[in-house]
Amino acid sequence: MLIKVNTNLLKNKAEKIKSTMENYSTAVKGINSKSTEMGNIWKDNNYSYYIGQINVFLDELGLVENVLNSYANFMEGYAQAMDEIDTQFGSKNIDIK
Repeated sequence: MLIKVNTNLLKNKAEKIKSTMENYSTAVKGINSKSTEMGNIWKDNNYSYYIGQINVFLDELGLVENVLNSYANFMEGYAQAMDEIDTQFGSKNIDIK
């Protein structure tokens, strides 16, 4: 069995996810800020319902952010583990059957 892993590609993709998540996080904070600004202007029964819905939405966006960050960390860890395996065993022609 031959397993090939392009660890540089994995590391680059993980970094791309993290970079994108920084923009995503900024956008989520902007949504939160705008809804707070609206709250300072709009005060009635509908506002409470609106804020409740926005908070649920923001919580879900936070979950997406956590999952994608976890995936990026997994990719980085996997790439590092593959690099270590290659360093230890790559030049030894080991048959693992």
